[in-house]
Amino acid sequence: MKYYLLSYSVTLDEIGFYPPTKGVPSGYNYDWLKGTRSMTKLNNREFPDFKPELLFELEKNAKLTDAINPSNISANGLIVNHKLRQIFEGSIMKSHNFYEARVIYKSVSYDYFWLHFVKSDFQGIDLNRSIFYSTLMGVYEIEEVSFKNLEEAKQIMREKSCLIKPKKLVLDQEGAINLKEVFYLPYIREIVVSERIYNQMKDEKITGLEFKELL
Repeated sequence: MKYYLLSYSVTLDEIGFYPPTKGVPSGYNYDWLKGTRSMTKLNNREFPDFKPELLFELEKNAKLTDAINPSNISANGLIVNHKLRQIFEGSIMKSHNFYEARVIYKSVSYDYFWLHFVKSDFQGIDLNRSIFYSTLMGVYEIEEVSFKNLEEAKQIMREKSCLIKPKKLVLDQEGAINLKEVFYLPYIREIVVSERIYNQMKDEKITGLEFKELL
């Protein structure tokens, strides 16, 4: 089965302006981000024990898309509308939750959701047959790297001051049996979707996302 890296679109023809959301919504200041329910308190190690306050406002020239790249959120995930949430809910996913969010566009409030992933290891992925490489700032490829577990991957990133990106993902026996169509790679901070989900998003003309095919 093919897999694809999923990320927010940076194509201005599609999103209008980058980054598309303001640092804080109109009428707020940055002290708002210090609140007890602030989105800056989110992480991908665990689900929050509070209901996060998720409010975003688009920049003047930004476009309202199915997925919105948020500002000032401290975890990796996705801001999605109802249409995109339905696609994810129709898939087989690793540990996740949806939290209510609002997006302000031209003074109108729209209902969105924060898709929050929690995962602590590479369970289900054959690290011996998969291919990973180190990158500078997550963009420029440096060299292939190998590791046997999450701790070794974290050690490589610390020692080389780099980020790691996947080039090829192969499922192990457990992963093939418990096949997941959407999952989050810890510390590598990548969201991966199966070919079926990719095709569905393309067929439904989902906006605000980009895809990169993994070998």
